[in-house]
Amino acid sequence: MKKRLIMTMAMALMMAVTPMTAFAGEKAEDAETAAAINEALAAAGDLGGTVAMYSLPNGIAYGQEVYDLGDGKTLVMEFEEGEDGLKNFIKDNTEPVIQPLATNGEILWKDYGSRYFTAKSTVSVGLTSGSLILENHYTLSSQGIDERYGVTDGSPKSGNSYVTPGSALVSNQTARLKGSSEVRMYADYTVTSKTGTAVIKENVYRLTTSVGYMDQNTAASQVKVKHSWTLTTIK
Repeated sequence: MKKRLIMTMAMALMMAVTPMTAFAGEKAEDAETAAAINEALAAAGDLGGTVAMYSLPNGIAYGQEVYDLGDGKTLVMEFEEGEDGLKNFIKDNTEPVIQPLATNGEILWKDYGSRYFTAKSTVSVGLTSGSLILENHYTLSSQGIDERYGVTDGSPKSGNSYVTPGSALVSNQTARLKGSSEVRMYADYTVTSKTGTAVIKENVYRLTTSVGYMDQNTAASQVKVKHSWTLTTIK
């Protein structure tokens, strides 16, 4: 049975994002673990919520949530937000420069301009793990929020269990009503587990991210936003 681990954001920010072994093992005996990864994602069921992120010295905001799925399986959700053009450590699989004096995660006012919001879902069984990534690119202006495009990724891409990411699809293009509208995009990811050439399990998961239009400060050229996410099992 899944439960959220007790972890404060301050503690999460003190942890480095350590890459783990990919889903796929090189040996036939790893097939059992590969199948367990798929089962762990299915066991997560429907998860989601509002993201609390902390501003780092380089201008990027970062947040992390950890879920215990039982039987040694965990789901880690990582979030990153910033201006377009800033280095994206989540997608590049590099480690963020974490400092203990990060600012409070409740600061939601963002300057006008082109921005991105990345959600990375990593499920782990022992030392084996795999990830689903959705990068949401949008624009803040005096009009509100406009979706521009999305980027998807997943790992690993081959082996006993692998991820095939679908295209990012926009389900709500614009947000114009303060306090009651949001932009939204999603992508479906097929996770395939196999033994040799025989497919033993194939599931589809949907990762969705949204940016809510909370308020506007035209004098400061800023929009107050709320970032949210869901991870659901499609089949």
